[in-house]
Amino acid sequence: MVIMTQLLQFMNQYNRDGWSRFHMPGHKGNFPAFRLTDIQRFDLTEIAGADSLYQANGAIRQLERQIADFYGVSDTIISAGGCTLCIQTMLAAALNPGDEVIAVRNAHVSFINSCILLGITPHWVFPKYSDTAGVSGTVEPSQIAEAVSAFPHAKAVYLTSPDYLGRIADIAQISEICRRNGLLLLVDNAHGAALVLSEQQHPMTLGADLCCDSAHKTLPVFTGGAFLHLSDGFSADALKDKMALFGSTSPSYLIMLSIELCMEWLKEEGKAAYLQTARQIKCLKEQCRSKKIPIIDGPSDPFRLSLSTGAAGYSDDRAGAYFRSHQIEPEYIGGGYSVFMASPFNTSTDWERLDSAIAQLDMQPISPVPFTYDPPEVILSPREAAFSLSESVSVQSADGRIAAQTAISCPPGVPIVIPGEKINAQVENILKNSGFFMVKVVK
Repeated sequence: MVIMTQLLQFMNQYNRDGWSRFHMPGHKGNFPAFRLTDIQRFDLTEIAGADSLYQANGAIRQLERQIADFYGVSDTIISAGGCTLCIQTMLAAALNPGDEVIAVRNAHVSFINSCILLGITPHWVFPKYSDTAGVSGTVEPSQIAEAVSAFPHAKAVYLTSPDYLGRIADIAQISEICRRNGLLLLVDNAHGAALVLSEQQHPMTLGADLCCDSAHKTLPVFTGGAFLHLSDGFSADALKDKMALFGSTSPSYLIMLSIELCMEWLKEEGKAAYLQTARQIKCLKEQCRSKKIPIIDGPSDPFRLSLSTGAAGYSDDRAGAYFRSHQIEPEYIGGGYSVFMASPFNTSTDWERLDSAIAQLDMQPISPVPFTYDPPEVILSPREAAFSLSESVSVQSADGRIAAQTAISCPPGVPIVIPGEKINAQVENILKNSGFFMVKVVK
């Protein structure tokens, strides 16, 4: 009997229609090593000989050391629970309840949730936003230095680099600031696992103490596969103990197998393949410049193309409809930007469609209104607010109330307001524009 469910029907149709996948995961449904027959035969548990993720001393531990060697780091542990599990682990390993951390506000919601769970207080550095949705912005090392002076009790600095639109922070300089002040540097490199294969350097090479890579976003790995890289001074066994506090006791062997297959391919073909992908993205960027389409440029993810379709005169809805009319599914369209994530597993047809779509963009340039954000007043710690009695109120009546939830749209997963902050008129307006009708507030 063949069972056909709604989700299965959608997936089958999506594959039959032959969409160009410029979204995660990095395998694009096109990695030959994943063409396993009867895949359920490989879905195992911690039986004898299969090793165990949190007490790894066999095949899994061998795989982790292989990854560490490939990235040139002291050690690596793998996650079958994505970068969320890695972020929880690295914060638990680096900080104690009650500690303070300096963090850039374009952090993913998983960082906020980890701070709530662990009782860690974040002090925010706000990027110099240049998009219209507060998703991406430039973070200067001088901003980090000022925050270090302003918050002398902080134990670490937390960065997200690359950010969702692909901007890369000056990790080398920020690392030096941290070293001078005795602070740990923790980096969410979820979108940058492939940087080791490009001319852009990986955060660990530039001085990060702990760094997580969401392997599935840019590499040929099943969704949920991630790496947590360790510098000298951190013990893999100790971090495994922390990871076990948050992770499933039944991690997916399919995910771990996909990581192993990915690493074998990377060693043989990966660098040349990803450099070719970077060249293809570079050509598309040149095309955008010739059409005067603003793009995320400068230090940025070489495998990602972020177009300011808003500046080209396209609303987000119109941009989405336009690219989908070319059978292209982008990673993200919002805030006036259209984001395309590429990998070596995008086909020649994919590249031809994207090239053609950019060439045919009907340019009607406008000057987008830049994103402005007045940081809301902090009344309670994120943990205090998140665990307080709360009620749901309409966004229109939330002005002056204390948020009890992290309000996000995902993607990109960047918070608009976090628990403990007083909602002001500007935040209220951003929530409305992001499609929020109700918000939880402290009673």
